[in-house]
Amino acid sequence: MKLEEVKIFTEILTNYFKETLNESIELGNAYQKNEEFETLEFTGAIGFTGTKKGCLFITASSEMISEIIRKITNSNSIEESMIFDMIGELT
Repeated sequence: MKLEEVKIFTEILTNYFKETLNESIELGNAYQKNEEFETLEFTGAIGFTGTKKGCLFITASSEMISEIIRKITNSNSIEESMIFDMIGELT
C-alpha cells in the first residue's frame, strides 16, 4: 500500500472522530502482526481481498463506544446491542 493511500485513510479516520466527538484523536504507529498489542473490551475486524489484501482492526473501551453513541443519538440510554452495532459500524 502506498503512503498516500494510508494518509487518506488516516485523515478520514481523524476527521470522523473530530466531527463525531468534537475532539482530536492521536493516531499511533501501526503494529505488525507478530507484535503484541492491547485489545480492549470491544474489537471489530474487517478483511480486504482483491489486489490489496489485509485486515483492519479497531479496538475500544465501552466508555469510548458509549460516548460516540451518546454524541450521535443525543441520548444517555445505551444498550449493549448498540455498542456491538457501533463497533461494527466503526470498523
